[in-house]
Amino acid sequence: MTHSLTGGCHCGALRLTFETPTAPADLPMRICACSFCTRQGARYTSDPAGNACIAVANANALHRYRFGTQTADFLSCKICGAYMAATATVDGALYTAINVNALDDQTPFDRTPESTNFEAQTPEQRGTRRQSKWTPATLDVAGYAR
Repeated sequence: MTHSLTGGCHCGALRLTFETPTAPADLPMRICACSFCTRQGARYTSDPAGNACIAVANANALHRYRFGTQTADFLSCKICGAYMAATATVDGALYTAINVNALDDQTPFDRTPESTNFEAQTPEQRGTRRQSKWTPATLDVAGYAR
């Protein structure tokens, strides 16, 4: 059985679809201790057995932010400011950790998240972790999939 979770920003310029064989209540949920994620109040989920598509209706609405090791893009909407997901390209493939707060139905995530801190990881270690823990993804910007 495939479970489909949807979400997006407030204004609708960014939408996401996350399909997973795992029941949403059984998906991991993490918070990251970095300063960006802490200030955003982000809670993340992902499933390496699933897939996600982030669709951007208006390319001018997509904001990519990088900091620290510069190995991930933090995607948000320039119009309404909603923070959607973190993405990273590893060995030519795109992976994502979805901000649970951007999902339409957050009920399965009404629980205490696991706290994580990745500051000591090298960029190579981050890439390996993302390949094994994050969700394979596509980014479809105004009809052009990447």
